Amino acid sequence: MRRILFSSLILVSVILVLTAIFGWLPSTLRDGAHKMTPYINLVLFSIIVFGIALWTWCMRSWVESDPDPFFLNLTFFAFAGQCIRTSEFFRDGKVPQDGHLSNILLILLLVAALVVVFQVNIMRAHMRETKEYYFELLQRYRRDGCSDPEIEHWADVLLRITGTDFSPGIYGWLKGLLTIFPKDPRAKSRMDAHSILPGTSFRKSPPEEGGLTAGLMAVPPERRYTLWRLYWGTCVVSWIIFAVAIWFSQK
Repeated sequence: MRRILFSSLILVSVILVLTAIFGWLPSTLRDGAHKMTPYINLVLFSIIVFGIALWTWCMRSWVESDPDPFFLNLTFFAFAGQCIRTSEFFRDGKVPQDGHLSNILLILLLVAALVVVFQVNIMRAHMRETKEYYFELLQRYRRDGCSDPEIEHWADVLLRITGTDFSPGIYGWLKGLLTIFPKDPRAKSRMDAHSILPGTSFRKSPPEEGGLTAGLMAVPPERRYTLWRLYWGTCVVSWIIFAVAIWFSQK
C-alpha cells in the first residue's frame, strides 16, 4: 500500500512540475500547445481510463485476495471508455454536420461490443479446457472406488477455487505491489485447491510419493498457449478500437 501511495505522490508531483513549466513557456509555444489541447485531452482520457482500470483491478484483488482476469478487466474498461466518448460525441450535437462520423463511431462501438463478447467466450473456453485438464488429472491419480461422477464434482470444485490461469506466474508482480500477496496468488489458489482434495479418493503428494501435487495443477503450455495469445491479443484489439474511436470523435 505504501508503494501505491508513493507512486500517486510522484504522479501528482510530475503534473505540478509540468504545469509550472507550461506557465514559463514563451507565448508562441503556449499558443501551439493550446492548439494541441483537444488531442492532449483525448490522450489523457485514454490514460485515465487505463489508470482507473488498473487501480480498480488492484483494489479488488486486494480486497478479495484473488485477482480478477487482468486482460478481461482491461477489455471491459476499454469498451466502457468508448461508450462514454461516443455518447459525448452525440451529446455535443455533432451528428447533423458530421453524419458520416457518427456512422463510423456507431460501427466502431458495435465492433467493440463484439470484441467483448469474443473475449468472454475465450474465458469460457479456457474454463472448459481447465476443467477437462483437472478431470484427466484426477482420473490419473484416483483411488480404486472413485467414480467418474465424483471426479467430475471435484474437477468443478478445483476450477471454482483456482479460476483460470492463462499464463502461470503472470501475477507474480503483485507480490511487490500489494503486501497481501506473499506469493503468486494463482499458485496459492492451486495449493488451497490441492489441500481440500480428499486423500481417501485421490493419491496426493505429500504424503504419498508420486501422488498429485499442486504444481501439476497448472494447465500445460501446449493446452493454453493458443487461448493465451487470443486472450491478450483481443485486449490489445479492444484498446486499438478505443483509440480509433476517440480519434474520430475529435474530428
